[in-house]
Amino acid sequence: MYTPMDNLDPELARVEERQRELFPTSPLEVAARLDLRPSAMLRLFEEGLLSFDPQRIRALDPSQRAELTFLGALFVAVHEDVAVLLHLLAPLRAPYAYDLHRLTWDWHAQRWLGRDTRVPLDEDALDALIEAVSRRRDRGALHDVLDFAKAHGRSVELIRTWLIEREALEQRRRG
Repeated sequence: MYTPMDNLDPELARVEERQRELFPTSPLEVAARLDLRPSAMLRLFEEGLLSFDPQRIRALDPSQRAELTFLGALFVAVHEDVAVLLHLLAPLRAPYAYDLHRLTWDWHAQRWLGRDTRVPLDEDALDALIEAVSRRRDRGALHDVLDFAKAHGRSVELIRTWLIEREALEQRRRG
């Protein structure tokens, strides 16, 4: 059952951020997290669905990462059936840089619904999570946490500044 908050415009889930990231991710890293074969990732580009050539990009910007994650996850889910993927994408605009956490497919109505995924945020818990993930240097998990923080209204720039300052402090302590 959908709530009124789940009936939002799917375009609200679009990721348009083009700024370089503190911890860049390559197309192969994203594909590996999705269990998307590199040849399938290339096929998305060759079919004209992916707006960039994943073989020519070393570091994805947030919009490209969202696009590859969205298309790659759907492509894996439909067992690389391009016809089914095209059906699912028909209501959306290219480039398909949508946040998967902020969209849901209504099978009955055959349409995408935007979702308001925000929940009350425990600031201390988020800070502890960011610190724990950054210590492990797990770029994928850190991107997910930063996306989560951004979706909850936290300034990603402030978090990045905090991470850079913390890293500099740790280096001073070691050296």
